[in-house]
Amino acid sequence: MQEMKPIIALLDSDPITHFILERSKPFFSSYDFNLLYFSSTTQIENYLTKNSSVKEDLPDIILMEIYLFPNDGWSFLDRFNEFSKSLIKVPSIFIVSTSSFSYDRLKAAKYTSVAGFIQKPLTESSFKLIDNQLSVFFQQGIVANK
Repeated sequence: MQEMKPIIALLDSDPITHFILERSKPFFSSYDFNLLYFSSTTQIENYLTKNSSVKEDLPDIILMEIYLFPNDGWSFLDRFNEFSKSLIKVPSIFIVSTSSFSYDRLKAAKYTSVAGFIQKPLTESSFKLIDNQLSVFFQQGIVANK
């Protein structure tokens, strides 16, 4: 049986963040994983709904900006708490944001689906946090090493 690669989904309307994550992937992780890119909450909600019963296609981690255009990540988190009940596998969500407001961190902490808050710009310590989460999946036998 072929081991599954974990999936990281990036929800961010900024194409520069997509570019940085794609280019940095070989340098920051000791795991091989697939990346999915979404620029709107509608796109990722449609994807998650369509694949709700296909474990191999659902992301293990969602990295998301809370300040998206045209809608915001907070409304996505509100809806996610409801529709995640229908997912065969519920991803861990990390907010990756330019926001430095303590209010946003406190609000994020109220969502049980949010596993962490990473401040942009993405740095080496940001990537270590993501790699640590992948390590958890590896220890559970979900992830293959590079």
